[in-house]
Amino acid sequence: NFLFWVFLSSAFILFSFWSLIMPTLPIFAVVGHDPTEEAMGILSGLGSFRLFDTAEELMASGVQPYALLVGHAPAINEETMSRLPSLRLLVALCVGTNHIDLPAAGRLGIAVSNVPAYGTEEVADAAVTHILNLYRRTQETLLDRNVGGPAPSTPREIGAFAKGITRMRGQKLGLVACGPIAQAAVARLKPFGFDISFFDPFLQPGFEKVLAIRRHLKLDDMLAESDCISIHCPLTRGTKHLLNADAFKKMKRGMRIVNTGRGGVIDEDALAVALKDGTVYSAALDVQEVEPFNWDHSPLKHCPNVICLPHVAWYSDESLAEMWRMAAEEAKLAMLNRKLETPAPMTQALQNCVNAKLYQEPSSM
Repeated sequence: NFLFWVFLSSAFILFSFWSLIMPTLPIFAVVGHDPTEEAMGILSGLGSFRLFDTAEELMASGVQPYALLVGHAPAINEETMSRLPSLRLLVALCVGTNHIDLPAAGRLGIAVSNVPAYGTEEVADAAVTHILNLYRRTQETLLDRNVGGPAPSTPREIGAFAKGITRMRGQKLGLVACGPIAQAAVARLKPFGFDISFFDPFLQPGFEKVLAIRRHLKLDDMLAESDCISIHCPLTRGTKHLLNADAFKKMKRGMRIVNTGRGGVIDEDALAVALKDGTVYSAALDVQEVEPFNWDHSPLKHCPNVICLPHVAWYSDESLAEMWRMAAEEAKLAMLNRKLETPAPMTQALQNCVNAKLYQEPSSM
């Protein structure tokens, strides 16, 4: 017994000494997501994962992460980040970063990265699916299995049942912004015969020739001529409520709208009026002003011909895996840089830093 206790005491002393001399592994805090095994493997040995359902749960836990990985929600503001003094990297598991206070992150010495290309195909596919659905009225003309009786069969019955379906060839389709997702959508839509144009003041002159589509120098001109508008821009101060009551007044009567960009680009109160008075014939919204979306609290609740989805355009099993792979690789760059004898500035070590111009290197790591 004496030897046993001597052994146990020695082991405890050695473990305590080892804990003191060995650096504690940094913590990767993940909010609202479950990392894939592949992502955890990429970061194996570089840190430990802690998973939280909400930012509030993270705050209450007392955990001080080196890196924080979040989706397009929750909002990460200055108060949240200031309560995490060990935080040096914030990776948004999405393309948009409008839910993160980038200037505050920069001031606090927190580099912010996104994963810009993981869901390009999926969102383009979703936008095209919604456009085709609005023209073919697929969702509205589904036969309800819970309604008895025969389906419409005569030309008169089918005409009444499917009224509003429109031939796509020759329809003028306007794209708000023409980044990678919109460009992928153009490639998919051309065979249907749409007359496609875009408005994007940030693309260099002549870009329209690459895609062989038309370009508008003024948004109002595109709104006035388009039969359908598809939104692909991020949410910024300049795009907040870009489609508002004044914009709807400039549109053709009976036009269609698809939004797979960001919800706040559309003023939903104004859209509700436009749907009810027929200015907008139908709309498909993957994103909304307030997320998570709730029909009970939306001005669109009693509007005709509107389809709302819970921000799922980005998702496929493959894109989820790619998102985590890209996020883990970004975090790995930061961790490997951290281990260097003379680390580079964090923003230079990262591949997809979005607040480099706002970033202030902290005085100590």
